[in-house]
Formats: sequence, structure tokens, C-alpha cells
Amino acid sequence: MIFFINTIKNLSLCTFLIISISFAQRQYSDLNAMLNEVEPFQDQITVEFLNVIKENSKVTSIFWFDQDSTRFTKLFHYDINDDLYLITELRDDLIIKEVNFHETKISDRFIKYLYGESFESNEDYITEIIYNNANLPISYNIESSRKDYIGHIILNYDDKNHIIREAWFKGSKKIRQFLK
Repeated sequence: MIFFINTIKNLSLCTFLIISISFAQRQYSDLNAMLNEVEPFQDQITVEFLNVIKENSKVTSIFWFDQDSTRFTKLFHYDINDDLYLITELRDDLIIKEVNFHETKISDRFIKYLYGESFESNEDYITEIIYNNANLPISYNIESSRKDYIGHIILNYDDKNHIIREAWFKGSKKIRQFLK
């Protein structure tokens, strides 16, 4: 009898969850119908929460504090043509991420390895660099300006912050590795 009651309770709970999930999901006829229901969030961000600094009508930095009073900053770097070429993200004074909107030495090496030294392209590349707490790069994600994945590189360090492994990947397949 107890087994029967527990089974009924479990079935009731499963039924309730399935019904809740199905009612929570909305069905749309197309992308425009879905986007029409997306509410903008900029009204939820108050001046006290997000600080934006502009220079010559271009955003140069944004900073905010989280609930633990940690300061987060995004710095926007422009070239002489006023084109954005780098975004640097910091947590307090530590770099946590950089996004380069131009070819870097590492992306150039990676692409030349994949496609050969004579490879030429009019495509721009985006290289996202993730840093560890010692401000050392731990990964490079390389993609085209159309957001097509090209590959990524993972770096490992020893306890003295010397590189001990550099592994290059195309998808989940390791294509090159350097060990120290």
C-alpha cells in the first residue's frame, strides 16, 4: 500500500512538472513574433549600477560593482580610424578576458598552421583570450568575424607560472601540442 501511495505521489509530481514546463514555454510562429515579446532590460539598469565613460562620442569604459563590491570593468580600445580593435575585461585590477577584433600573432600562427603559409584571406579574425589569476593567458579562442569557429588553444602552467603545455584544437580534435 505504501509503495502504491509513493508511486501516485511521484506520478503526480511528474505530471505537475510536465504541465508547468509546457505552459511556461511559449510557442511562436516565427522569429519576429518571438522578438516582439522580448522586453528591453536597459530600464532595469540604473545610473548607480552601471557607469559609462565616453570620449568623443565613443564608449571608452564601463564599470560596475557586484553584490560583493567587486569592481568589473570593460575597456574599449580604438585604432586611429576610430574602429574598435580590442575590449579588455577586468575584475578589480586583474585582466580576465580580452577580445581582439584583428589578427594577433597567435591567431596568425594558428591559421597559417591550419591552412598553410601562403593562405591569404580578406576575413577578419576575432581572438578571445582568457586569463588566470596570475594575468597569464590560459586559452585563445579564434573565430572569423562572421562568428565561424576556427579553433582554440589551451595553455597549462606549473606552480612557478612557466608554460608546461600548449595544445591546439580544431573542434574537440587536438591538432598540435607542445610540452616542456
